[in-house]
Amino acid sequence: MKPRKVIFGIFLAPMVVSVLIVIIFIFMLVDGNSSSGNGDITVSGLPQCIKEEMVIASLQCQEKYKHPASVTLAQIIQESTGKNSGLSGLAYTYHNLFGIKAGKNWTGKTCTLFTSEQRPDGSSYQIRATFRAYDSYTESIEDRSRLLNSSSSYPVEGVSDPKEFARCLKKWATDIDYPETLIGHMDKYNLYVYDNMSVESYNQQKLSSGNKVVEKAKEKIGCKYVWGAGHSMNEIKNPQLSTFDCSSFVCWSYYQAGIDIGNMTTKELVVAGIEISQSELRPGDIILFARNKGGTTPSHVSIYIGEGKMIHAPRTGDVVKIVNYSEHWKDRTICFRRLY
Repeated sequence: MKPRKVIFGIFLAPMVVSVLIVIIFIFMLVDGNSSSGNGDITVSGLPQCIKEEMVIASLQCQEKYKHPASVTLAQIIQESTGKNSGLSGLAYTYHNLFGIKAGKNWTGKTCTLFTSEQRPDGSSYQIRATFRAYDSYTESIEDRSRLLNSSSSYPVEGVSDPKEFARCLKKWATDIDYPETLIGHMDKYNLYVYDNMSVESYNQQKLSSGNKVVEKAKEKIGCKYVWGAGHSMNEIKNPQLSTFDCSSFVCWSYYQAGIDIGNMTTKELVVAGIEISQSELRPGDIILFARNKGGTTPSHVSIYIGEGKMIHAPRTGDVVKIVNYSEHWKDRTICFRRLY
């Protein structure tokens, strides 16, 4: 019997290796999908699923179709929350933020997925459905507005009050509490503030946020650099803090400007927010540097203040100061990032 066991082992080993390779490959795909993201910046004070592109598109549709941005954002929170950069698989992979099914008249892209539905008694069941697929979040939001205006199922014409607008969407989902759930999101995150904004005023507010970061940073010019100083949240929250290292200086400046990014280190800041190009730099953005020319490991961070200058806490024995973003720093630059 021993030879048979050996032969079985010879055949079994390659099978086990093959299965393991397949499993590893699947995990690589899943991890790739969940970590690559869409590179979109999140919006301060809102859930991770809400990206800046979504806010801007909601404001554009508010102006064009008179659909309250608060309700649009509430629907995105309700329909799209998941594990992929805060998004559901349908939203993350196919940019479908509202669970809109394809239907027989849809001529665009589609995808087929399992989805949960709810019976009138509140119990749930799963079905396999074909959904619309989009190339961008903006396209999804625009399509949702067109659908609302063209369907008799949603009597939204002339409805400007956001809560009443939400109640007009009771047929959007099989969830019997759907309108009140949307209103709950609107209340929780105070989404109503977006109902009085335009794209222009939103961008001005963002620019103002960056300028406020710079203002707060400038208050600490002359303060000592101490390696590892100022990293607890109690220190970052303290407006009187007077010793920093490079990353705690960034975190303190942001927190004091009303933007809580926590107490991140340089290695965490290099992947925070969204990466931007040098041409997109505006006051309040951060610049990450390597120790040496051409390096890729982050060892320093500064805040860009405009006009080719930056403010930072440089090194032991030095103080917080403004310097030119010179060739010395450009040679060591890893990336530029926006955190607000």
